[in-house]
Amino acid sequence: MIIRKMTANFGTLDHAELELQPGLNVIEAPNESGKSTWCAFLRTMLYGLDTSQREKKGVKPDKVLYAPWNGTAMSGAVELTWQGRDITVSRSSGPAGPMREFSAVYTGTSRTVEQLTESDAGELLLGMPLSVFRRTAFISGADMAVRQDAELEKKIDAILSSGEEGSSYSQAAERLGQWSRALRYRKQGKLPALEAREAALRDRADAIDNASAGLDRLDTMEEKGRILLSAMQQDLRETDADRDELADRLSDLERQQTDREREAEILRRELDRGILRGREPEQSVLDELREELRRGARAAKRLEADKPGFWGWALCLLAAAACLLLGFRVRYAFYAFGAFLLGAAALLIQYVSDSRERSKAEKVLWELKEKYGSSDPKELADRVRDAIRQWREWKALSSAAEELRSQRWETADRGKPSPETEERRRALQEKIAAAERQIRETREARARLQGQIDTLGDTLVIRSELSRLEEKRLRLEEKYAALTAASEELALADEEMQQRFAPRLSREATEMLRRLTGEKRAEIALDRDMTAAVREGGELTAHDSAYLSRGARDQAYLAVRLALCELLPAEEPCPLVLDDALLTFDDERVARAMEVLSEMSRTRQIILFTCHSRERRAIGR
Repeated sequence: MIIRKMTANFGTLDHAELELQPGLNVIEAPNESGKSTWCAFLRTMLYGLDTSQREKKGVKPDKVLYAPWNGTAMSGAVELTWQGRDITVSRSSGPAGPMREFSAVYTGTSRTVEQLTESDAGELLLGMPLSVFRRTAFISGADMAVRQDAELEKKIDAILSSGEEGSSYSQAAERLGQWSRALRYRKQGKLPALEAREAALRDRADAIDNASAGLDRLDTMEEKGRILLSAMQQDLRETDADRDELADRLSDLERQQTDREREAEILRRELDRGILRGREPEQSVLDELREELRRGARAAKRLEADKPGFWGWALCLLAAAACLLLGFRVRYAFYAFGAFLLGAAALLIQYVSDSRERSKAEKVLWELKEKYGSSDPKELADRVRDAIRQWREWKALSSAAEELRSQRWETADRGKPSPETEERRRALQEKIAAAERQIRETREARARLQGQIDTLGDTLVIRSELSRLEEKRLRLEEKYAALTAASEELALADEEMQQRFAPRLSREATEMLRRLTGEKRAEIALDRDMTAAVREGGELTAHDSAYLSRGARDQAYLAVRLALCELLPAEEPCPLVLDDALLTFDDERVARAMEVLSEMSRTRQIILFTCHSRERRAIGR
């Protein structure tokens, strides 16, 4: 793979561009100019940004450390050549997080490179995972040591097992692992998906069966509830039959009593307004009325007998008689006049007496009219008789109403249910209410279950699908078991080969160290955890890298890293990225290192970031 151009909005890089060439690229720049940022950017573009990092011991995670200084979101693009095709890889920030929006297209087109994805682009392009890239081709002067890594060991074993990069135990193991992981990897893969689908279908089928069984139980419960409710309602009706009959009888008596009382009240009001004035027609009351009526009759008779004009006519006749006597018997005129005076006096006395009697009679009639509304004795007598009749009717109605009231009380007392009957009736009512409530709740539960069944689907279809999935799962489990057995056998063989990778790598690293230092007898020994021990010319024992100077230690680990890069299998040589990797080298060994890098750049791209000019001068020698 060859990197052509990088465009970065990343940390201190403000939409900066860096163009590269095949072979050796030496980028010379002062400190704090963004060299390490370019390295981190390239790593991020290939492998993505680990957003799960948290700050530890004052070391900030990359998402914070390389946040753009211009305040915008992280983004960038890398133009490269891979497998003879020009490709542009882009990453940007979005809702998923910084640098999580990924695209890979053939340069100059919008056609997507299907093989490359956000998670595995770097591994596919470089032929190695990030952990191996960090321990081999990504060389930082701040951390030159090579640490043990399972992925790195697999790469080394591929070479040691067959000597061919295209066919190795690690590749076979990885292929088997991919197939196995495709079938089952933790909770992912075809088998877990099938198992989850089976479990979901089985749960649905079981839910349908349980719901159907529940429907049957609810139907049985509802039928039993209806039978029990009907029996209790019949029992209550029988219990209430006498009660209802008694209630009807009491209602009829109450109605009759009300009618009698209303009629009695009407008569009572007429009596209150009548001639008796509401008094009971006792003998004293009747005697009093008879006496008043007799007085009225006498007064009426007197007024009828003594007409007011009688005495006037009598006086006129007497006067006429006196005048005649005076005309014929003048000598007797004195006697006639005296007689006239005597007659007139008598008539006057009689007239005055009759007037008084008449006045008294009129007063009696007036009092009768004022008291009873009429002065006609005959009419008043008729009214008295009517009042006596009404009084008797009122007494009869009152007696009847009282009799009906007594019958009601007697009937109510006689038909009053016993406490035991009332308690039984209340118990029946409570049981009926409970039964009705249970039937209602049963129907509601049945409706809910039926809705669940309708939602879950047809159990026959689900069972058929479940049977098909079970057959498919059994076939995949057989395949997975075969892959597991093959992986175990391959692991045994791989373990045997791992015991032999250190000597081969040690020889390759020793040769590289001799080229870097010019020491013909220098040797490197590596143990299984990739710790280097160096023995220089003339020394009898090897020294652990921890006891070496910084420069010597960096030279040893650079030799190991370059040897690993040369040994690791890959379809295309992986670019080497060096960030101030020669910082601790003296000038002579810088020159030797540049010779080695120049030679390696004939087959792979090398990108060297440095803050010195001696690397570029060494190339010009």
